[in-house]
Amino acid sequence: MAAEESNFRRAALRLDTNQSIISRHVRDIEEELGADLFHREPGHGARLTEVGRAFLRDVREMFDSLDHAKMTALAVAYGKRGRLRLAASEDVMTGSLARVIAAYREQWPDVHLHLSEMPALEQVRALQGGRIDLGLMLPPVEGAAIISDPVWSEEWLAAFPEVHPLAHRTKLHATAFNGQDIIIGHIDRGPRCGRRVLDMLDMLHVNVRIVAEVEHLQTALMLVQSGAGIAFVPGALAHVSIDGIAFRPFNPAKGRIVVYAVWPDGTTSGLVAQFLRVAHAVTAAG
Repeated sequence: MAAEESNFRRAALRLDTNQSIISRHVRDIEEELGADLFHREPGHGARLTEVGRAFLRDVREMFDSLDHAKMTALAVAYGKRGRLRLAASEDVMTGSLARVIAAYREQWPDVHLHLSEMPALEQVRALQGGRIDLGLMLPPVEGAAIISDPVWSEEWLAAFPEVHPLAHRTKLHATAFNGQDIIIGHIDRGPRCGRRVLDMLDMLHVNVRIVAEVEHLQTALMLVQSGAGIAFVPGALAHVSIDGIAFRPFNPAKGRIVVYAVWPDGTTSGLVAQFLRVAHAVTAAG
């Protein structure tokens, strides 16, 4: 202010303070620097020295940088900029997730979304270790200091070898699977959709034979193609055509597949909150 006015008295009037306070602050800086910032001219005010002009230029740049840093921090806090580390299990990688990601990228183009495919249990460990910000998985959600929120749901499908006797039924009831060969995901590393159905069938006292435990849906579908057994998959695959496989809707007693968002307990970051808002809006509309 003193530099703009070239006068300590006028600067004090603009700042609504005493001229002596401004003079003292300037003198303190000059003593610390060991150089004069102003030429004092009695009756004519004060002009910046060469040292003063250099100092003022750097101070202005510093405050501009500080303002920029504040704006950047606020943008990240409100989820408008930054990097969101998202993980999703394989059985969540469906058209529903694709629509959510597309809408999120359109709404928040300045956020870098980094997606990792990760089994549910590994997601929990990554959240607890601070390696990811948000996970998407099927239940159960297990782990200390983890918050979960259902974000969307999908129908179940049964994937049959095309020559299987049940492949041509339009309606499937739980009892139809009694005694059937079933392919499910590995208990720790595999997709959870098949195990969720088995839990439901067990509650209905329907007995099946587990013939394979796999880590990937693609492996399960390959085994279905081979005629090894039946797999249960998300309903988003209803419009997918795979040679040798017939997909049929299956509505067990417990209803739909529910996808959960999970994140560490504590204050929800702006990036996570904005992604959840988009996910809820897109899936509610869809």
